[in-house]
Amino acid sequence: MSIVILLTLLYVGLATTSPIEDELNWNISQIGALGALPFTPEMIAEIGYKEIVYDENVKIPEEFDARRKWPKCTSLKTIWDQGHCGSCWAVSSASAMGDRYCIRHKGNVMLSATDVMSCCKDCAPNGPCQGGYTSKAWKHWNTIGVVTGGPTQCSGCTCYRISLLKCDHKCRRGYKKSYSSDLTHGRPVKLLVNNVEVIQREIMTNGPVVATFQVFTDFVNPGKGVYIHKSGVSRGYHAVRVIGWGSKKVQGKRVPYWLAMNSWGKKWGDKGLFRILRGSNHCQFESMMVAD
Repeated sequence: MSIVILLTLLYVGLATTSPIEDELNWNISQIGALGALPFTPEMIAEIGYKEIVYDENVKIPEEFDARRKWPKCTSLKTIWDQGHCGSCWAVSSASAMGDRYCIRHKGNVMLSATDVMSCCKDCAPNGPCQGGYTSKAWKHWNTIGVVTGGPTQCSGCTCYRISLLKCDHKCRRGYKKSYSSDLTHGRPVKLLVNNVEVIQREIMTNGPVVATFQVFTDFVNPGKGVYIHKSGVSRGYHAVRVIGWGSKKVQGKRVPYWLAMNSWGKKWGDKGLFRILRGSNHCQFESMMVAD
């Protein structure tokens, strides 16, 4: 079956310095995503339409967790902490890129959010800690490339940091490969738009995707439940890595959910993960998913 989908662009962001998980009192106005730059017809025209074909003979399971299907990928087990920096657009993208690179090439590496933040010149118009376009991050991976890296302590070319960002095309001191030889590349960017089956087949076939969704003040800490927005004001948009789906009994009824990895440290949510209502584009969660 051929499914035609349309690509859109988005803008997501947060704040400045130190690990978020060190916060004792969660305040979504401080750690939540702030601001959004909606897609434009020009951006859509630039990327255009994509046709995606999946094997319909493969049954979609009731539950799926990418960590179980690809257990050898270290990146899939890693919860990032972006600190007080609006870099969710880069962190979620780089972490999912690393997942998909590992799955595709059977190479157990993580990719560098810092490289994306430093070297993608049109990703973040107001600065890398003030939000950016996830789709442009993925386009950057395809056209320019992204080096290896990971969180603050990493074994790759460029580890995560939010200060002194400079695209100098150099790996950290002591790293054995050159920047140019360390570059990895992805496929052309695509957006998975408002189609649960397409999103599920993409994740179970190629690995995690990145979702941008609207954040409200009641998203402070959903714990192990299924997040359903009920009250509070909008704080803008946030980007996260989506690794699977399932359902959970809530007040006697089975509630379908997406399983996602946040980038606010392991103390947030369910050890860094959360579940959000699936199937109704809740908080626009299903309308702005990107992958390669």
